[in-house]
Amino acid sequence: MQPEPEILQKISSAGTLDNKTILRFSHALSGGAGVEAHIDNLNRILLSRNAVKILYLYLPEETTAVVTEISLGKGTLVKIPLLVDRSFTEIKNPLKEKLYRHRSSLLVSVLRRSASIIKYVIQYVKYKTGKPLFMQGFREAFEFDIFIRRILKDYSVDLVINHFPGGRDSSQLMHAATENRIPILVINHFDNIWYNYIPIRQQLTKTRYAAGVTATNVPRYLRRRFIYISNGIDTDFFDPCKVLPRAISKYPVLLLPARITPDKGHMDLLYVALRLKLKNLPCFLVFAGRLDSTDFEKELYSFIRSNNLRENVLFTGVLDPEGLRQHYKSSTLVVLPTYHEGFGRVVVEAQSMGVPPVAYDTGGLKQSIITEKTGILVKRGDKRRLSDRIEELLLDKQKRIRMGQAGRDYVVNNFSLTTLACRHEKAYDMIIRGEPAVKVSRLISQ
Repeated sequence: MQPEPEILQKISSAGTLDNKTILRFSHALSGGAGVEAHIDNLNRILLSRNAVKILYLYLPEETTAVVTEISLGKGTLVKIPLLVDRSFTEIKNPLKEKLYRHRSSLLVSVLRRSASIIKYVIQYVKYKTGKPLFMQGFREAFEFDIFIRRILKDYSVDLVINHFPGGRDSSQLMHAATENRIPILVINHFDNIWYNYIPIRQQLTKTRYAAGVTATNVPRYLRRRFIYISNGIDTDFFDPCKVLPRAISKYPVLLLPARITPDKGHMDLLYVALRLKLKNLPCFLVFAGRLDSTDFEKELYSFIRSNNLRENVLFTGVLDPEGLRQHYKSSTLVVLPTYHEGFGRVVVEAQSMGVPPVAYDTGGLKQSIITEKTGILVKRGDKRRLSDRIEELLLDKQKRIRMGQAGRDYVVNNFSLTTLACRHEKAYDMIIRGEPAVKVSRLISQ
């Protein structure tokens, strides 16, 4: 459970981080959503409350990006673009993708599980021998070791926050900070099972402090010192009273705001749309997000054409915050049938907009939704049950209204930016002062 906002206000107040310098390292893209939006919101609210300097290392989308220093609120934001390989493309494994598409098969499930165990054992043996290990497929910053040492020399950094552990550049950051005796806080923005990956676990040996935006699936080796630092959204921006609905379709609108990739559940939602159409309850799907797999896009379009759903699906591409807010307001339900999720930012934004979410019960979503009160969680991969629960809400307008009102109240009381800022301020302050990780965890997480 999260502490009540008034309790957080007592343990943290504006000015806690005055005259401090915080360095954030992330692979977040400029102008992105999810982790990117979280960090942007967090920086903004902390700077409005503290005379702090934040050095934000990020991946620029444009080649001409330069270091910029901006005065915001009481503090200063220094945005430092990383030099990255723009020819980078993730190495695709056709066999792995094919197995993933058939993950519901018992045989495929056993094969995938066996391969994961073998890979884990091999990596664990290497880890025990001290061999440096890195996550495969991660984009890396060029000449980062020299770059980060220069940054730490030019600025008197009080705390390093690593938002993207596991890569080679992350390892170099951890080594450089340790050599300079700068405390490090690692924050995981995904499912906490990521902390089981050996390269990430290896890098955690450089710090006492590990946190996450959810408190579920925390590995046993981390439980005593894990810091549940939560997440937050701009509830003033995502306010249903600040935008008018816009007619998108004559049918009920189901919005799936997520990257277009197999594990986000777009195919599952198409199955739902087809099933509802056959039951004379047609709906209109809106897929809002960046395209991450052209092969998967072809698979989606093939399903749409073969089942005559072309008039029932809209691909919007990436939406800016105003566009996303408009689509929330214009939707009947938000559906997130994702197979892997951390905090589930979009379901929180949906609730803030008074729109009930329906999602698979995975990752930290059980902390983002009060199931059956503000939204509905369904067993992961159970497409038939997902369809039934969506149908139930589509046929019960009053229940949708009650859930929408309860969801708005829940998010405002638990996931506002002020609540988020209080948690981060207290955690940063305690870590800078060298408080034991267990004490930080106890005060912030419980």
